[in-house]
Parts: sequence; structure tokens; C-alpha cells
Amino acid sequence: MSQVTTYKEYETIYILRPDASREVTEGLASRMANVVNGAGKLQRVENWGRRRLAYTVAKHKRGIYVYMKYAGAGGVVSEVERMLGLQEAVMKYQTVKTSDLAEVADVADADVEFQHVEVDEDEVDETLAQALGLDSRGRWGSNSSDDSDDDDDGSSDDESSDDNEENEE
Repeated sequence: MSQVTTYKEYETIYILRPDASREVTEGLASRMANVVNGAGKLQRVENWGRRRLAYTVAKHKRGIYVYMKYAGAGGVVSEVERMLGLQEAVMKYQTVKTSDLAEVADVADADVEFQHVEVDEDEVDETLAQALGLDSRGRWGSNSSDDSDDDDDGSSDDESSDDNEENEE
């Protein structure tokens, strides 16, 4: 018979450095599971993999995103965030309370098992122009016609300076 307990429900997403090894990511996930299970109940852990960050964080443009859903008393959140703050591999984290009263039943082990996502080391950051198919070279449209000294109206700078000299006389 399963036991049902009422807790507050939380979601935490933390971002790891993109160069974090498999041992580091799995070790951190097991530590987080131990912290949560000590004062609550871990419901789900998902590794969202390596993704582009919205802005540069600690000179990194990408990070490994991990999602945790858990239930517990208020103290579990402070302990989870304390542990995340102590980890060198964690760049950012955020916790959100999703429900005041969550009934927590037994959860399948597959839902809380951390699964490491392999990252292709040869992966090259793609520019917006490349993603849209506008530029295959990886640079914003460098055009050879931009190198000429002609103005848009077809006249050169030398002609306009001659006109100014005539007006002065």
C-alpha cells in the first residue's frame, strides 16, 4: 500500500558548465537526490542537455540544463540551493514553487534516474545567419562591392572635393 504525504511542490532548473564531465554531472545529480529525499520526495529529474544560453555567463555561451521536480517542506529548497551554490560546475539555478499542497505518492525509479547526455565535442556554434540559411561562411554578409570608394549616387569623393574648391573662389 502506497503512502500519500502532503508537501509543497517545487521545480528547480540548474545550469552546469558545458565542459562538466560525466562524473561531475552524475555526482551532482545523486547529491541533489540525497538532499531532496532527506526532507521530501524527488518526483522527476530530466537532463535537457547542452543548450545555448540567452546571454554569456562566466564566458560560456552554452550550458548543460538539468530539471528537478520535487516536493517537501520549505527547508528542502534552502538546502538544495545551498548545495548548488557550493558546486563549482553550477553556473546558474532557479527554484519555483508550483503548488502549495501537493499530494506525493510513490514515484517510479525511472522518473528520478539521471541520464547523462553525450555531447559532440566537434559541435560548432552556429550564427543566426547560418541557422536561417542566409550565410554559409559563418559571417554576416561580407560583400566585395562594399570595398569600393564610390558613394551611392555614383560620384567619387574626388569629384565632390573639386566642386568645393570652385565654390570657394
